[in-house]
Amino acid sequence: MPASHLRPPYKEASPGKWSRFYPGLEALIIGTYKDVNSMNCAFLNGQNSSMANLFGIAVLTLGLGFGPFAVGHAAEPTPDAAMGPVKFFANLSADEQSTTTLSPGTGRADFAVDRATQRISWKVTYNKLTSAATGAHIHGPQRPGTNAGVQVDLAPNGMNVPLEGSAILTDAQLEYLLAGRMYVNIHSVRYPAGELRGQIQRLAPTAPKATQ
Repeated sequence: MPASHLRPPYKEASPGKWSRFYPGLEALIIGTYKDVNSMNCAFLNGQNSSMANLFGIAVLTLGLGFGPFAVGHAAEPTPDAAMGPVKFFANLSADEQSTTTLSPGTGRADFAVDRATQRISWKVTYNKLTSAATGAHIHGPQRPGTNAGVQVDLAPNGMNVPLEGSAILTDAQLEYLLAGRMYVNIHSVRYPAGELRGQIQRLAPTAPKATQ
C-alpha cells in the first residue's frame, strides 16, 4: 500500500500540529504501518495465501486497537476528546527570580490546555508574600535566570486567591509553552519586578484507566 494511503494519526486543519505534544510519534506510527504493509504484500506475492489472510486480519485488528491512531477504513479519530487537556504546572518561589529576592512566599500554578481550541485555563495560589500582590502573569519566551515580557494576564479581575481564568493561546505562545520557555511571575509592592517565579513545566501524561 503506498504511503499516501496511510491516514495521519491526527485529523486537524494543520497537519502535524499536535504531534508537538508527542514528538516523533506520527513518524513512528506511519513507518510501522509502512513496514507492516510491505510484509503483507510479500505474503500476497508468495504462495502462502493463508498466511497472507491471517496477517491481514492481524494488521486490521492492530489498527483498530490503536483508536485515534488507526489507519485504513476505521472510524474517524476523535483524539481531542479521548486524550483530554494537556496539563502544565509551575512551583513558585523567590529562588527563580533573576535578581536577589528575599521572600518566604511560595505558590503553585496549574494549567490545562484544550487541544482543540488552544484555550489555556489556570488556577494559581500563593501565600506569605512580603507585601501586597500587584499582578500575576505568564511571561516568555525565556529560560530561567533572565526576564521576558508578559504573554498572559493571570489576574484580569484582581488578585483574589485563588486566581482562576482562561485565555486562547496563539500558535507562537503554544510553541513557547511546549518548549518550556514560559514562566509565571507574581509581582508585589516590595518587589515590583516579581517576588515569586516558576518555570512552567508539562505534567507527565497518565495512562487512561481501564474500562470494565
